Amino acid sequence: MWYPKVLIQRLSESLRLPVIVLGIGLMGLFVFQNNQHGFRNGHHGYLSSHGLALASNLSASSRFLMFNRKVLEPGGDVTFEVYNRFPAGAFAIIKLFILPFSRDLSMQIAVARMVMLAFFAAAAVLAWMSIRLLVGSRWVATAATLLALSSHFCLYYNDMIFNDIPTLFGMSLVFHGMVIFVQQGRFRQLLVKSAAGLLLGWQVYAILLPFVLLGCVEVLVTSRSALTALKSRYAALGGFALLCGLALLAGNLANEHSALGVPFSRLPTFQKMVWRFGLGPSTSYREFEAFLNWPDFGIAQLLRVGVMSIPEWAASSELPDSLLLLAGTVAILLSLLAAASTRHRVLVTSLALSGAVWAIPMRHFVAFHDFQSIYYVGIPMIAFTAVLSRVEQWSRGSCVALAGVALVVFLASTIQSNVAKARAAATGSNILTADFQRIDDIVGNGHTVFVAADSTVIGCGGHAADFYLAGRYLQPSEETAEFVISQFRSDGPTLLTPHNDRVFLYRHGSILDGKAGGRATTERPAMGAPH
Repeated sequence: MWYPKVLIQRLSESLRLPVIVLGIGLMGLFVFQNNQHGFRNGHHGYLSSHGLALASNLSASSRFLMFNRKVLEPGGDVTFEVYNRFPAGAFAIIKLFILPFSRDLSMQIAVARMVMLAFFAAAAVLAWMSIRLLVGSRWVATAATLLALSSHFCLYYNDMIFNDIPTLFGMSLVFHGMVIFVQQGRFRQLLVKSAAGLLLGWQVYAILLPFVLLGCVEVLVTSRSALTALKSRYAALGGFALLCGLALLAGNLANEHSALGVPFSRLPTFQKMVWRFGLGPSTSYREFEAFLNWPDFGIAQLLRVGVMSIPEWAASSELPDSLLLLAGTVAILLSLLAAASTRHRVLVTSLALSGAVWAIPMRHFVAFHDFQSIYYVGIPMIAFTAVLSRVEQWSRGSCVALAGVALVVFLASTIQSNVAKARAAATGSNILTADFQRIDDIVGNGHTVFVAADSTVIGCGGHAADFYLAGRYLQPSEETAEFVISQFRSDGPTLLTPHNDRVFLYRHGSILDGKAGGRATTERPAMGAPH
């Protein structure tokens, strides 16, 4: 009986094996990824196509204005549909990686998805490093990281092409900087990581704000001097982060004002920010009151925490809300108990509260976007770490075994999530890319295009047509366009893409009832039908 004990002891003392286990799990993200080069229905596809449109249009020729479409009006004016309220870092990185494939739409989608998975894997590595520093155990860090990132929201949205996954990496980067600062006093590193994180997304403030406030309170309680708290490094970090955010926002607003030439109060970025914080006209929210009242919103967020706390593999069947509410409640209580019992209270509490700090002020946005649940990841991460640390105190060999179980759960959850993605793709997400690739080969830059069908219908991703036609001047009417794109097929001679399946390209002219010079069909293909 002594030999198994020696083996377990050697495994538990290994420095490389936990890293290898984590690496195998993260490699599974790429091995089992969804290879469909199209956009799925729902938020995943909608935002993926939107993010690619923003990134594709981000260039010096447009003064680095983030927009998804530009319309050439009959009078010659150009109007933009602007989304300049985001920090540009994530979209600039997407642009950098898809730039070599500017003539290959499928490769742009595939490469951008790989970039998102790389950000997700990097966020996991940083989380692992932070947990290892906090608890001193590589096995606990490995198991807790794999389990906390194996939930439905994490694995379903980890390849969504927008700034959310890069921002999740930014939050992990900042948290790691916080750990280094608390343990080693390396303040400059924290400042650099905070600035880098904010370049990727505003959600980084969700972890910075509680850390600054709780840190200042701790200094105030210890020193009993408000002046000392204001002079502390926590306050300095808060001031630095605020200046970084103001600089980013001011740059975006100034750029938008210069490009659009409208007063600041009418800038799309300003108006959208007002709406996101719930300060817009009350009529804008009347139809959403059932989602926005505080009791229902609170229950919905608790359900999301519950989903985040259960691996996808274990939640393969539809779990009742009562079980999800219980899981969410237990995870929150465990994370708060762990925060109260550790000597790094400010650090751990900031991570536990970060999801709520983002969700509450952004209620009018978070309520309708379930992918925002990924920012609750701090709660299951702390909860799993607390439980596994206690297990390791009882038996180091048990923690080694649990890390192996966590690897199996993570890989099984990854496979299951990607099977669901492939199944969704088979119902209609990949049927337009090839069509638009042929259209892209015909329509050069600088030509004007009219999209006959609403872009939210013609592309399964919602903004798909905006990405496929990135850089083109769109027209508000068919009469003024050089080319017309439609789902309505005509046999007339102006049809330039006769071999397409779902979307067709015409030269200028009507495509209805034979006016294009031929017989028009009255059959419209059903949306979402596979090839």
